[in-house]
Amino acid sequence: MTSYHGIRTGCQPIAALRVEVERDGKTYHLPMRLDLKYHSPSGLKCGFHGLGPLQLSLAILTDFLRDDQKALELYQDFLDEVTSRLPSNTGWQLTDTQVVAAINAINLRNLKAAEDKRVTLIKSVSNTPGSRYDENGNKCY
Repeated sequence: MTSYHGIRTGCQPIAALRVEVERDGKTYHLPMRLDLKYHSPSGLKCGFHGLGPLQLSLAILTDFLRDDQKALELYQDFLDEVTSRLPSNTGWQLTDTQVVAAINAINLRNLKAAEDKRVTLIKSVSNTPGSRYDENGNKCY
């Protein structure tokens, strides 16, 4: 089991966010992963849409997925789904179950968007004079 713990340090409004990861009975500090994307060298943040929460999204996903490329594909959507919604003035915990649920929601939303785009494209092609496809994308003979 993996969990992420956001810990506020310092005074508001410039409080810093430290994130500790608990995995397999061990605890470690979450790396920012500025080597992948350099969004927020001043630190991780949460609770709004901005560069600090975007960096947090990338850091959590690269740690959780252990796949930099997949994390890069998902982290901007993860900002909308998770890190922008985490409380900015208190500590928080994010479990592996919550991370998986968010990733599944993102993948489902992206799949639906791709399907909607495909249907729109098929309809536009089928309405073209001389088209060999019907409105469902089936080839007409």
